[in-house]
Amino acid sequence: MSYKIHRARKRKETQKEPDLLIDKAVMVAAFVSPLAAIPQIVQLYHTQSAQDISLASWVIYQVVTVLWLIYGIKHKELPIIVYQGLWLIAQSLVIIAILLYGDVSTLWDFGF
Repeated sequence: MSYKIHRARKRKETQKEPDLLIDKAVMVAAFVSPLAAIPQIVQLYHTQSAQDISLASWVIYQVVTVLWLIYGIKHKELPIIVYQGLWLIAQSLVIIAILLYGDVSTLWDFGF
């Protein structure tokens, strides 16, 4: 038995005018939302300190982002591709900063 979760083709064929507004809003959000990480990234590189940032959390975010990116590419969903692609870049910069400036002995510490 096969279940089809995604119905992008059918939706695009029957797309109405009001849907275009929400599509445009989602594209704007796809660009703007990852920009929220910029202050964190700037602070990490400026202070050269990643003492209290969990590598484990950011690696998990990265794995989930890659899965979403693959999904977006497979289903040709531009907002998902843009959003997750930008997050992939932002998260990579955070992970690199953690590896450069974090306390190596606690990189995988979950706080327990």
